[in-house]
Amino acid sequence: MSIFDPVYRDTHVSGQIARILFSNSQAIKHMLWEKSKLENLTPAQIQVLLYINFVRSDSVTVNSLARHLSCTPATVSGILDVLQGKDLVERNRKSDDRRKVILSLTPKGSRTVEVVQDVGNDIEDMISEFNEEEQEILERLLLKMSKKLIVKKLINYTDFCLNCSFFHRSKYPDSFKPHYCDYLNIFLSEVETYKECPDYRDTLN
Repeated sequence: MSIFDPVYRDTHVSGQIARILFSNSQAIKHMLWEKSKLENLTPAQIQVLLYINFVRSDSVTVNSLARHLSCTPATVSGILDVLQGKDLVERNRKSDDRRKVILSLTPKGSRTVEVVQDVGNDIEDMISEFNEEEQEILERLLLKMSKKLIVKKLINYTDFCLNCSFFHRSKYPDSFKPHYCDYLNIFLSEVETYKECPDYRDTLN
């Protein structure tokens, strides 16, 4: 059987859906390539810049990036070398743990993100043409599929703190960083809780 066989798809709705998803993923890759060529970057480099920008700074490491891109730390290090050479990212060692390298954007990197971050907007525009009920159904089904892909370790799911099982809101209400992450054992400011975290755990699990 093959999802590329039209005879098979004619009698298997699941095969037809899989083929459509495959085609859509190819279109998304094409959009990413077009954007990357305009900015003299590769798709992987754009993904790294977006990840660093939108994930909580204390969680942006080589290993978390490798999980996000489904590649090896060595591959990520190579991408970071190029981006550092372009003055888009910088590596800093944590003061309390010199073995851990935290990644951040340079001012030039932040300006580049402002240009490339609209890469998914065309997809959102298409989805926004669906009515509210259709969007909710689509979201629910895609989330179910994502959870199956996470179990197979094919994707790494990130989300922000508010619905995370490790998150404790206002544990220390009089502090500048009143919130607490039970997994990383760190205090969080309000702004930090709205950044994605690769160690997120759904409260419903």
